[in-house]
Amino acid sequence: EITELIKSETTHESIAGKLTDLITQKSGGNPYLAKEIIHSLQEDSFLEELAGALDIKPGIESNELSFPTTIEGFLTSRIDKLPPREQLVLKVASVLGQSFHQDIIKETYPVAKERPQVRFILDKLVKKGFLRSHSERVRELFHFEQSSILEVAYENMLFERRRQIHKASAIWYENHKSNQFQNYLPLIAHHWESAGNTSKALKYL
Repeated sequence: EITELIKSETTHESIAGKLTDLITQKSGGNPYLAKEIIHSLQEDSFLEELAGALDIKPGIESNELSFPTTIEGFLTSRIDKLPPREQLVLKVASVLGQSFHQDIIKETYPVAKERPQVRFILDKLVKKGFLRSHSERVRELFHFEQSSILEVAYENMLFERRRQIHKASAIWYENHKSNQFQNYLPLIAHHWESAGNTSKALKYL
């Protein structure tokens, strides 16, 4: 039910009927689209508690609000709204795969002077619902919240930048996983192939 979804995503217990109706109408009842609409309304600061219930802020006409009609459209819009550094961290992470350790993203992030901030940015992306940390005990490991977030971030990355990160990732695994090399051969080959270096990729297959 859309009302319960709004409660879950916003941590508000009381939801105005008008807000529920708006999200139901705009999403067509699709819970995935509804979730993205909720995120969009939150990020644009269009929600406010009125008379004890979460509702659209006064002055915002619900019939003037428009949203993408696909998950990919929503995710592209949300990623585009991120500050440049957060966008870049998310895109670098998309090259690394569904799960990744903070150490590799710190070293493959292309702007060296900003690398000390990468952990802070990862935590911000967790709070914004793009990533999640593995657990409270293992906070160095991150996962994409949805595979579609990874796919959209990857596809919206410049081709040459993507190749650059694949190359840096292959080198990182070569330098840091020598004691477990056999376990990483297919992954290293994938990164070299995606970096445009087929001859190096073949050495690992």
